[in-house]
Amino acid sequence: MSERDIAEIVNELESLGMKFTVTPRLDGSLRLNCWRTMDAWPHAGRIKEILAEHVERSPKRAAEIAAFVNRRQ
Repeated sequence: MSERDIAEIVNELESLGMKFTVTPRLDGSLRLNCWRTMDAWPHAGRIKEILAEHVERSPKRAAEIAAFVNRRQ
């Protein structure tokens, strides 16, 4: 997935009320932490769809998103 596509996913989720942080693991990989803000409640269905498609069903894509968020911080 291209960097632009990943940025679009992250930007859409953040606009819906999500916040992302990254935690480094001992093996060198990154753990993607997804937080819902108070603004996320009205968009819960859409957030769930996007997370299911891009994070929960694809560990590789979740790793790409984590790397993107880590570079951005």
